[in-house]
Amino acid sequence: MIKCILNRINTTSRTKETGYKLKVRGIVLACTLYSILCTSYLQSQVKTEVDTTKIRIGEQINYKIKVEADSSALVVFPEGQTFMPLEAVEASEIDTTKKNANFLLSRIYKLTQFDSGSYTIPRQKVIIGDKSFFTDSLRVDVNTIEVDTTKQKLYDIKPIIEVEKSGGNWWKWLLGILAAIALVAFLLWWFIWRQKPLTEEEEIALVPPYDRAKLALKN
Repeated sequence: MIKCILNRINTTSRTKETGYKLKVRGIVLACTLYSILCTSYLQSQVKTEVDTTKIRIGEQINYKIKVEADSSALVVFPEGQTFMPLEAVEASEIDTTKKNANFLLSRIYKLTQFDSGSYTIPRQKVIIGDKSFFTDSLRVDVNTIEVDTTKQKLYDIKPIIEVEKSGGNWWKWLLGILAAIALVAFLLWWFIWRQKPLTEEEEIALVPPYDRAKLALKN
């Protein structure tokens, strides 16, 4: 009789413990699903597009970032050389269109590379409001320019040709400078320093007053 009672008590406690574990597992599962759904929704707000992942040296890639955000949220796109090892040549103005209560914003970055190889564009940070989001990294192949030697004409290297060393025209410049200096000096002497002949009135004005009066009476 006592054993039966003890077995029932143990069975009841196990049942309660099992129910508690199931509740805990359910809560954990619900939280996990919620976080996955939230992450998926947030990631869907930021998308990227590229027109190609294979270019030749010097060609450009159009890397587009699209963001869907609330009309009151502040959106900050990447700025500067954040795409290294690829080089950002140009960044377009932000294009904005309205979708229901949200805004669709997009910006195109022109990227290039001048060395062949395989490169990875790092994840780009986009700020929406007070939250940060990151795009996926992207691999880009940069190939060399192939040259068809069967169609391209090839020529021999031209030999070295000796030429006579030219003395230059420096003496002409020197002669011109000396002639200009001589002309300026002559003009200064003629108009400023040269002793000019006096006129009759100027000569009379230099005579003392007494002699000037006698000369006037004589005339």
